[in-house]
Amino acid sequence: MAPGPLWLRRLRFARPGGGVAAADAPVAQRTGPSAFTRGMRRLYRDLLLRLQQLVGLAFIVIEGIVALRVVFKAMGANAQAGFSSLVYNVSSPFVGPFHPVFKDGNINGHPFELGSVLAMLVFALLAYLVLRVVRVLFSPHS
Repeated sequence: MAPGPLWLRRLRFARPGGGVAAADAPVAQRTGPSAFTRGMRRLYRDLLLRLQQLVGLAFIVIEGIVALRVVFKAMGANAQAGFSSLVYNVSSPFVGPFHPVFKDGNINGHPFELGSVLAMLVFALLAYLVLRVVRVLFSPHS
């Protein structure tokens, strides 16, 4: 409570013209963000979503190509055929670093590349980590 007599306290808060005391005066309510700010937030959120989808799609394509390689090798696909040759050539940079890790096994006399399966596991983990990093770096609430 403010010091001094009641009449002095009332005088301090009195408005010219005998209006309502300042403590009782209506105060402007806070409004939400402007339309521009809401639009920019929506645009930023949409761009973040698209970036996550693009990164996810890239890793899905890599995983699919490596999975096709594993299936083709296990089924004994002709390496000189056009599509299987394309799959082997495109997937070789992705599975190359993982082949020396495990010795290839045999299934029904066909090679089973454990290095390719390891590559799929590593790329799945890498996709998860990259998506989490993108979300942390570009999330407005982080």
